[in-house]
Amino acid sequence: LDGGADGIGNGEGTLTLGANAVVQGAGGLGAQNYYGNYYGGINHLVNNGKISATLAGYSLYVNNNGNLTNNKTIEADGGILSIGNGGTFTNSSGALLEAKNAGVLTIAPAGSWSNSGTIRVADATSTVNLGGSFTLAAIGTLSNSAGGTVNLTGVLDNTGSTLSLSNTTGSLNLVGGSITGGTVQQAGANVLTFAGYPYINYNTLDGVTVRGDVNVQASDSNYATLSIRNGLTVRSEDGLSNGVLNVS
Repeated sequence: LDGGADGIGNGEGTLTLGANAVVQGAGGLGAQNYYGNYYGGINHLVNNGKISATLAGYSLYVNNNGNLTNNKTIEADGGILSIGNGGTFTNSSGALLEAKNAGVLTIAPAGSWSNSGTIRVADATSTVNLGGSFTLAAIGTLSNSAGGTVNLTGVLDNTGSTLSLSNTTGSLNLVGGSITGGTVQQAGANVLTFAGYPYINYNTLDGVTVRGDVNVQASDSNYATLSIRNGLTVRSEDGLSNGVLNVS
């Protein structure tokens, strides 16, 4: 796929990519092409090979209108890969979702998604966007020890759970995303950060407890924004005393 109006799709049923199959480049894979044209039928996709966005500045859309299952590798290797299928998305045990070489990987199916494999940001130049609607358990193994970027662009239901940020996960940037319930445990430089314009009123903490000071600070020319719903409790990182909400 060369980044034009290329698309691979099939009618109603399931398309299975074999163990040695490689789909790479840019365009559309699934029931819709690059421009979102509909091929017809409910289309499920099972990947047992490799799907790779390899063209810098161009997108490869995995946008079948049914369920998507990844049993091997889906990666943004220098390009932009967007998972936006119309059903659920499952990253199976042993499977890999990866952004590398300045790649951008977005997970944002219309249905729920879950990861039993690994989500990896391979280097400091790459980005993973966690979109759609999902629970903390659904994130599974997230590896960002290389210091890349992890953005929350969707809705994380953290009710009854503790999201722990660490040197393995790095910081979590709310870029129009929201966290509902539970606790966020910050650790040193691994903290929540908040994007600014045009995400006014979209970066949301809804009934959340944060351990570690919360800093709503502009990192560039745009001011940072945070919307608080149903209360926000800020404690010290060790949880033994009150924390601080800094706005600047």
